[in-house]
This record gives sequence, C-alpha cells and structure tokens, in this order.
Amino acid sequence: KDGEARKSVIVKYTACGSTFTDHWYSASAIEDEALSAELNLNQIREDKNGNPTGPLTNNLYQLIDSTIEQLEAEGYEVVIDGAAFVHGEQDAKFDTNMAIYEKALEYFIKDLRDYVKMPELPMVITEALTNSAKYSNELRAIQARVAAKVNNCSFIKTTDLYSNTFEPWHFGTPGNFALGNRIAAEIISLNDTRVVSEFEDIEIAVPFGVNVE
Repeated sequence: KDGEARKSVIVKYTACGSTFTDHWYSASAIEDEALSAELNLNQIREDKNGNPTGPLTNNLYQLIDSTIEQLEAEGYEVVIDGAAFVHGEQDAKFDTNMAIYEKALEYFIKDLRDYVKMPELPMVITEALTNSAKYSNELRAIQARVAAKVNNCSFIKTTDLYSNTFEPWHFGTPGNFALGNRIAAEIISLNDTRVVSEFEDIEIAVPFGVNVE
C-alpha cells in the first residue's frame, strides 16, 4: 500500500470440455427466458451476492475473492487490470450451444464486470483453436463480433500460433507463450487511457545522408 512493493498475479480457472450451456452461464443469462430454457439449471449455484449463476462461473468468482483476500492480508492494495477468456471449442460441436453462445458471452462479460464492480474492466477474447468442430468458423466469427460491440473489449487472432500435432484442441508450448504475450500486451493497451492534448514542433538536426524514421 505504500507503493514500494508490487506483485503481479494471474487468477486462472479452467475446466476441460466446459460449455456455456452447462457450466459458464451467469445471472443475466438465467434471467433471459430465451436463453435459460437451453441452460442446464440442475447445476445452478448462488454467488455471495445471492445471484444465481453457473457452477464454473461461481467457482471463478470464489477464486477471485479468495485471491483478493489473501493479497490484502499480505498488505497489498488490489487492482484488477483485466480479464482474458480462452474458450469455445466444446460449444462449437453442438447446435443448441452455438445458438446461445453470442448472447451468453456478452452476459458473462457484463456479469463478471458487475461482480468485481468494474463496468469498464478490460476484457480480451482469444480466437478459439478449433478446425474440427461443426461450428468452428461460426464460433470465431461470434467471438470477434462480441469483442467489436462490447466496450473496452479486444479480440486476439490465434490462427498463426503453433498447436499440438497430436490433437486439434490445444496450443503447443511456443503457441501458449506467444498467446500469453499477446493477451498481456492487449490488456496493457486497454488500460492506457492517455490522450495527446497538444503537439510541439521541434527542429532536429541530423547529419546529411542519415535515414531518420
């Protein structure tokens, strides 16, 4: 809190084969009657604020809370810089899942921002790594579309990144390192709210024949 010590923390929560219909839905999706009819509400949970939510969404909320509590106990003032969402491959296999994916993703971002009380929380969506699912192309189009229309949200393309050779669902080690760097750079960019207010013309003398960029 005195500004002399700084710690960077990544709160990571993941689950293999998870979907919006079964696991990641949030309070707004449950309230939307058109979506809730397609959700597996047998797994519904209640967050600390009394809002209904999906099981993995609730687990993520709890992990965020416990991390903040631990850091504050160590004397840190906690600032959340942003969030990244790496998801979609399982949903891209099914008709029902893809029918609700776009709206469910928008609701997820809104409700996560509400939960951490940051309506402008920088959000990064990474392009799903999948070429073998029925709706692979539609999924990627939805992700890009949501990032374009949701405020303070970015979309990161991943088609050039190295993936595992033995299965189509995960990046290899070089690809993961590159993706992590891209996410970090994008979150930094979304947090940079500086605006150029004025310009000053300055003459700079350079030797003849020197190329200046």
